[in-house]
Amino acid sequence: MELEQLIKENKFDEALSFLAKKNDMNLAIKKYNEAFVYFKNDDFINARFFLEKAKKMGLYSEEVHDALQVVKSKLGIESIENSYYKEDVFMFNSVGFHQDVYFSLIGILLLISLVFFAKAKHFIGVVSLVFCIGLGSFYSVISDHHVKINEQEVSVYAGPSKIFEEVQVLLPGMKVITTHETGKWSFVKYPKVYRGWILNQKAKEL
Repeated sequence: MELEQLIKENKFDEALSFLAKKNDMNLAIKKYNEAFVYFKNDDFINARFFLEKAKKMGLYSEEVHDALQVVKSKLGIESIENSYYKEDVFMFNSVGFHQDVYFSLIGILLLISLVFFAKAKHFIGVVSLVFCIGLGSFYSVISDHHVKINEQEVSVYAGPSKIFEEVQVLLPGMKVITTHETGKWSFVKYPKVYRGWILNQKAKEL
């Protein structure tokens, strides 16, 4: 395969150009292959970024999971991220889903509720509708949450300016969830232990 040959010859820029022209390739698979090119070039930050992009686009597999563990190990952040609170893990998983996943689930729950209402099975219909509304409400809350990968070491400040106290430091390649922005600054909401403000230019959004 041409891609494998380019990587074998360390022609990484050409390999990325080759992938960019592969319009017939599934987009999630393309992102996974881009991650592999960056990994072979020892660019572990971009390797993680594109693996996370592939995952968000629906490429959930043991291969992607294992590749992410290897990349996080190379970045020296595996033990840090494995020690996060359950709430952090839940939010990373929830925000990490593509919006189509939520729209599909909401549509399915709504359809189920309508079917059972039509069959006069009101209890099941109400339960399905409640889950549908609950999921829709949850999605509306997290829709303004953004997953970002730090491209370099990032200082976290207590407020949106360097005049505030530096409260934490995020290592290169770490993943965060940000919410509202103020000027050039974004608020890190998760992981909770790193809550504070970072400069937008130092993190790349998935």
